[in-house]
Amino acid sequence: MPDKLQRNKGSILIEALVALSIIVVAFSAALSLLTSSFGLNRVISDQYTGTHLAAEGIEVVKNIIDGNILRCLPWNSGFANGVFIADYNDTALSASMGSEVLRFNPLIGVYSYDGGINTKFSRQIQINLSGSNRIQVRSTTNWTTRGGFTSSVRVEDYFYNWRTDVNIPPQCR
Repeated sequence: MPDKLQRNKGSILIEALVALSIIVVAFSAALSLLTSSFGLNRVISDQYTGTHLAAEGIEVVKNIIDGNILRCLPWNSGFANGVFIADYNDTALSASMGSEVLRFNPLIGVYSYDGGINTKFSRQIQINLSGSNRIQVRSTTNWTTRGGFTSSVRVEDYFYNWRTDVNIPPQCR
């Protein structure tokens, strides 16, 4: 009997080390997956924000066109070929200098060029006039991603002069 005990004396220690090694490998894999997941979550969040900021650029132009109509101005008044910037509440486009960074105001939850905290996002709105009946609008948002790479989203839309005399607001007739 003592012979058998002495032969199995170290096996519990070896089994414990093997079990501990398996547990450490499993936790390391889970931690690695979790870390990677948090990093990719940030990348996806930036893509989501960039897409919405680019779409907002198109909406700003649409709102300017609607404002022109309500103020009894020609629908394309104030538009010219070029690259511009604009905030969500602007009534006209401003010339772009090429590197304007959007700021985020956490108190009201909006991105703009006035006040707030500098962000990694910049937006440019390119206008191409095609005669008097069409405006091509390209809104591009750029930002630096994880690892220092540059990402961008470009949204494009066309606006047409579809209003006839019947569609002119009553105050403008």
